[in-house]
Amino acid sequence: MQRKALTSHRIAVENIRRKPFRSFSLILLVLLFTGALMVGTLTSVSLHRGVTSLTNRLGADLIVAPHGYKGTVKGVLLTGKPSDVYMPPDSLSKLKRFDFIDTASPQLYITTMKASCCSYPVQLIGFDEETDFIVKPWLEQVYHGRLAEDEVIIGDKVPSAVGEEVRYLGKTMRIVGKLERTGIGFDACVFMDMDTARELALSSQRLKMSYDAEKHDLVSIIMVKLKPGTDAEKAARTITEELKEDKMYGFNSKSFAGPIAANLRILSGYIKFTLVLLWVVAAIVLAMIFSVIVNERKKEMNILRVIGATRGKLLGLILREAAIISAFGAVLGVGVGGFISFIVLPKMSEVLSIPYLIPEWGSLLLYAGACLLIGVLTGPVASLYAGVKVARRDAYTSTRGM
Repeated sequence: MQRKALTSHRIAVENIRRKPFRSFSLILLVLLFTGALMVGTLTSVSLHRGVTSLTNRLGADLIVAPHGYKGTVKGVLLTGKPSDVYMPPDSLSKLKRFDFIDTASPQLYITTMKASCCSYPVQLIGFDEETDFIVKPWLEQVYHGRLAEDEVIIGDKVPSAVGEEVRYLGKTMRIVGKLERTGIGFDACVFMDMDTARELALSSQRLKMSYDAEKHDLVSIIMVKLKPGTDAEKAARTITEELKEDKMYGFNSKSFAGPIAANLRILSGYIKFTLVLLWVVAAIVLAMIFSVIVNERKKEMNILRVIGATRGKLLGLILREAAIISAFGAVLGVGVGGFISFIVLPKMSEVLSIPYLIPEWGSLLLYAGACLLIGVLTGPVASLYAGVKVARRDAYTSTRGM
């Protein structure tokens, strides 16, 4: 049995070698299908994980920001795009008039530049450890206690490691923690205590030219948790209307996270439908090509049938050849698809401000294995009809065909 199997394998390999251009075309077709399957699967999964991460991390009911800066805040939260945002003086105290607010916690955004003052351009975020309910629970996964004046915690995309010293706006800071990847803007940010952030902000020349730098109540946005039973949309309108003269704008945090999630769910559905359609088309095209190939090799098949090859052996020969071609194409397709998913798509998500979180290695290997298996099986499934058709011929019919 092993000798027969080996002979069939050699015959299949020799058939592939005899027609390199045809074999390359088949491999390319399987490569394109498997690569698209890999990209589509990882895109769908990564978008879903990114939206889930955004929803979980953005635990505020409302966000209060300077009027006209909703898009800027969105860029920081979704992609970590460096931005300077400053609210009018005493903004935090002006929210005390609203009895529907349970907790209000300020954050300060500072943009560094690539210069002698800074190790690299990055978005700094200062948060109030006394009132924070957004950032601190997340940071506590990697660091316990209160951040000192010269300590920072960095996101996954920041090119530094725990224990290193970095320099921001002329101040040397020590990294005491690095967060796990979230797929949103926090991955590219550096977190520090609010007092430290204000000290750095007041040393910025850009801030001195655009803001009263003597004020020590610098705030970029205010995260708001509402009391139970409060309507978020109504509360946002109330804040916007009553603080209109102060150019303060309140908006429901779900007003940009919700539509993004809905749109990405629709996109994910389209991707899944397209992948199923793509598999059907690929299988049909491969089936047609294998039918043509088998028909061209009718004489060869007839000879094998006459000299004693069984129907099962002929069918196995065709399926084996299809499997070898599919295996080459599937392996290359998974590699190309993985490269695109890791290198190209994350860059696109940053440009489009879309949360994108690639699965962990364990899940990633499972998805890659599933795509590889589907790619390898596509060829044999597509060639099954042609193989069965050849195997049904008896020795007498094969002799007449010669």
